[in-house]
Amino acid sequence: MNEYVVFDFETTGNKPYSAKIVQIGALLISNGSVIEKFESYVNPEMRIPEDVIKIHGITNDIVKDAPTIREIIPKFLSFIKNKTLVGYNIGSFDLNILYSELPDDNFECDYVDVRYLDHKDNGTLESLCAKMSIVNQNAHNALSDCYATNEIFANALSVGLDYDIKHFPSLEKRLQKKSEIKEKKALQIEQLRGILIGITFDNVLTEAEVYALKGWLENNSEMNKEYPYSLIMPAISKALDDGVLEKHELDELFILISKVIADEIETEEVSGITIEGMNFVLTGNFEVNTRDKLSAFMENKGGTIQSSIHTKRDRTNYLVIGGFGSLDWKYNNYGSKYEKAAKYNSTATDDTKIVILHEKDFLTLIGESALNELKSL
Repeated sequence: MNEYVVFDFETTGNKPYSAKIVQIGALLISNGSVIEKFESYVNPEMRIPEDVIKIHGITNDIVKDAPTIREIIPKFLSFIKNKTLVGYNIGSFDLNILYSELPDDNFECDYVDVRYLDHKDNGTLESLCAKMSIVNQNAHNALSDCYATNEIFANALSVGLDYDIKHFPSLEKRLQKKSEIKEKKALQIEQLRGILIGITFDNVLTEAEVYALKGWLENNSEMNKEYPYSLIMPAISKALDDGVLEKHELDELFILISKVIADEIETEEVSGITIEGMNFVLTGNFEVNTRDKLSAFMENKGGTIQSSIHTKRDRTNYLVIGGFGSLDWKYNNYGSKYEKAAKYNSTATDDTKIVILHEKDFLTLIGESALNELKSL
């Protein structure tokens, strides 16, 4: 491949459909040489979480006067000029973010994901650099990562490693496919909820009903990844571990299924809340104020906003949920944050559990004076 563009984004988080770009780096490569480079910070028009700043070092002050993505994207598109794009983990991350910011739904591209050179997962950019003895002078800087990625790709070409040139379809085509998938998932959820309501309607769960439910879940395995329905199959498998369904096991399964039907998600009952020095994750759609303003309020009070649940280093102290119980919350990324926190809490000690709060409970706990301050932001 004689000419291509290596690119990389630094972002506000690790979820491709919600993260915003804070830095773009790109290199135009021709016949093995860098002939032009592109670099810019980007104002994401939202606050960058502290845990993300610790990774790439790009602070809110650095990007506050930078161009927005709407201002910089035409220049970036002009730079790539329909070239084949090369990058690290771009197939699942960077390209999805790029497409979410494009003004033109018909944009398509060919790309090479260096993470999957030689038809295998090569892990992180850092690990592959170490394996190839490549020094990345400023890891998690977009342009520096581009230079490292290009060196990896050049080495791969020189030793004849295989690589795939894949096609990333237009947003219009991808949305059409996504819509089809969403419709299928909605139908499966509707069918499963009908089954669950049917087998618990008489307040008795029988062995035959459990086996029928198990068979449906095996034939519709996608539901075993959809929280809270993902709780059911492991519980059935555990109950059937010895090949016999005892009455207490049927009762436990009945209780679990009843909770799933009722969308019963447990939050914590606490008498007070500390913001200063605490780590917060926000998820869902907030009713009183925007997530950005709520984040700013917490940071002004000495709290730290995290983009995802942390259960080890810099452990998350509070998960605050807006839009509680909405379809988006239950069936998309919002639910995964709750799921991770709930799973962690199931084995954590009382003094290390993540406090899970509904938005309305959080607003009650901070008090009237703080609430007025929040509303004034």
